[in-house]
Amino acid sequence: MKKVIEIIFLKKQTPRDLMPEKLLHFPLQLRFGAKMGYEFSNGIYYSQQFSHYLFFIELIQTDMRKSCAVKLKVEEPAIFLLYIQRGALVFSGDLPDLSAGLCHLTYSSPQRYTCRLEKGLTSIFYIGIRAEWLNKHLGTFTQFTDLFKSSPQEGLQSVHLGRRMISAQMKLEFEKLFRIQKNKPVALEKNVTGICMRMLLEYQNMLVRRMASPQSDRKTVQEVQKFLLANFSDPQMGHIGDLALQFNRSRRTLMRIFQKFTGRNIHDFLMDIRIQKAIEYLEHTSLPISRISSKCGFSSANHFSRMIKRRRGLSPRDIRWKAIQKGQ
Repeated sequence: MKKVIEIIFLKKQTPRDLMPEKLLHFPLQLRFGAKMGYEFSNGIYYSQQFSHYLFFIELIQTDMRKSCAVKLKVEEPAIFLLYIQRGALVFSGDLPDLSAGLCHLTYSSPQRYTCRLEKGLTSIFYIGIRAEWLNKHLGTFTQFTDLFKSSPQEGLQSVHLGRRMISAQMKLEFEKLFRIQKNKPVALEKNVTGICMRMLLEYQNMLVRRMASPQSDRKTVQEVQKFLLANFSDPQMGHIGDLALQFNRSRRTLMRIFQKFTGRNIHDFLMDIRIQKAIEYLEHTSLPISRISSKCGFSSANHFSRMIKRRRGLSPRDIRWKAIQKGQ
């Protein structure tokens, strides 16, 4: 398959070759496929991609010095599963906005979508899918039939299926990509194809779970708590709208039942988790404070320091010093 999406920077830039040490900016590194990167005045762009007869996968990572307007260019009618691993894409047109941990499936006509890359790291992953193949396998992918009922080939700009929060199973399959070695071509294609298939099937399962009858209020709150405990390190975690979408409840209902069964709101519950984990790092490791704030999902070291002092009455350095004194 051909490349599905191309990112075009709206302001004129003079790109420079990306030096190898600059790759250290990016935490995700595939061990296979073609790689391309360049640096310009606003930041760094890095792409890793792999092409197969049925699928085209690409991991795009940017590290921007300031927010930047871009266009996502789709050359020809294409189906793709778009997954934001880190950061966010805010669209001004037809595509729904996506923040970290969200994905959706789209059948798009050739066009350009205007959006904005935010300051800092953004990681975008997508699977391009051969439309003819998917159309022939709707017996397996029954939830994808709406893509072909009113496809872009009939004059519509694009067709979107539901925006969903990434499940634990979807994350697991995504992480498997980074363990694939650049070995024999046949084995490489088999491994990548298998992961793509399982990610599409899991996305379908996520659609089905969203349509299922809501579970009991108490069980929903328990599942939300488990989800927040497993994902507290994600700085994007805690958006009520995204959680409501994930657990098949309205924003108001989710906030109400969480307060009812826990006595706290979702934001306070998540902040308590982050602070408790941060204190454990401060007391039992020598990690820098900036690193601890990142590992615990705080937007910055300053934000971390303000929140921990507000809730514990001590700065991070004071907490670490007291632990050292106690251990002597």
